[in-house]
Amino acid sequence: MLRIRDIREPDWRAIAHLASDAVQEGDHSDGIDDRWVENRRSPDRVRNHAVAVSVISDGSVEPDETVVGYCGIERDVGEPRDSYRVFIVNDWSDPSREVAEMLLAHVDTMLREVGARTAWMREVADDHALLRFVTERGFAASAPYGVAGKQLVNLARTCGDLAGGASGQR
Repeated sequence: MLRIRDIREPDWRAIAHLASDAVQEGDHSDGIDDRWVENRRSPDRVRNHAVAVSVISDGSVEPDETVVGYCGIERDVGEPRDSYRVFIVNDWSDPSREVAEMLLAHVDTMLREVGARTAWMREVADDHALLRFVTERGFAASAPYGVAGKQLVNLARTCGDLAGGASGQR
């Protein structure tokens, strides 16, 4: 069974590992994982985030949970209040896309809750599965550009009917 829940402190190591596998091709050296987590937890950002977990229950009090995805929205404190960066971290080799669909649905809920009008992402240009997934769901991609030896693209969409929600952060 899959479910979305709030992040717990022990989840950060698994989240960093998933993110590094997706962006750094599994390179967990030189503190890459720690820097990514530090950026996601920075006090200079307004954010909401959650994890997708696979839950296996054997009837005991505490079911076994494995973090299988991360989603978040964030903006720097000085940025416009209605524009949020989106993060969807997932194993994109899974052809079912069940986790990715759950994560994006939760992102949409979070964007609605904060009254976002625009959402954007910055992704590696050759992350074809992720790019296909989000462009099929309304994100438009920029032309690729180079940063630190990688080709990146920006993706953006207006939130349209999502923007009717309440303002405020969790």
